[in-house]
Amino acid sequence: MIGVTRLLVSCCDGQGGLFLVDPDRGAVKRLLAGDYRGIALAGPRIFVGEVHGPVELDRALSPAGGAGIAPDVDMHGVFFRDGVLYLCTTGWNSVTLLDTASLAPVGEVRLPGTGAERVDRNHISSVWVDDDALFLSVHTWPESAPDRPGAVLALDRRGTRVLRGRSLLNLNQPHSVVRFGRDLFYLASGDGALHRNGEPVGYFRGYPRGLAVDVAHYYIGQSRVRHETEKPQACGVIVVRRQDGKRRFIPVPAEEIFDIAIL
Repeated sequence: MIGVTRLLVSCCDGQGGLFLVDPDRGAVKRLLAGDYRGIALAGPRIFVGEVHGPVELDRALSPAGGAGIAPDVDMHGVFFRDGVLYLCTTGWNSVTLLDTASLAPVGEVRLPGTGAERVDRNHISSVWVDDDALFLSVHTWPESAPDRPGAVLALDRRGTRVLRGRSLLNLNQPHSVVRFGRDLFYLASGDGALHRNGEPVGYFRGYPRGLAVDVAHYYIGQSRVRHETEKPQACGVIVVRRQDGKRRFIPVPAEEIFDIAIL
């Protein structure tokens, strides 16, 4: 028995949607159809990203409102802290801050040195807000190697400077930054790898994206590899027991998973 009651899984492809997954029984239920991205748990409220902005879910996990920001924001990851939603407005190359009470914008974080142009230059895919830093996964960063151009950047809380001693460079399509305890986890999706504090701790088939962590398990989304015809992979959630690395796969009827949250 795993002991986690439910996982909320978002899928961002044409066949996707929002799914409820029981990791003990392997049961999967589609809640909504559509293109869904990041998930943020805000106390009793749940926010899930759509391409134009966040949608709020009620206790029955049905849509209960939201905020369309703009048609070109191409929203990806989302995080909640201290009454604020941090939205990866990837199409604007920024992180947009919304007050959760009103869903009105209260600020914006732009990558230092990238200018004010609202064009996807670095492809911000996920955000995690810690006590003293913002962690952003980006697919391109000028200080990374040309063949591994991604990074997990640590910025000060105001987003005005990069904390180079805490940033991780030379990554291949990083996603799904998660801080658990004293460890920083993320997926180097282009390599099929889960990393902890900059070191790989496991490799996976397909395209891993979407990560949740608890004391006993990793929950990793496996997407089909785009344009792969010779060895198509199934889409689903990989449950990894941290103690011994034992894995179990739960199929999800979609093509691409974006995020996973433990409810």
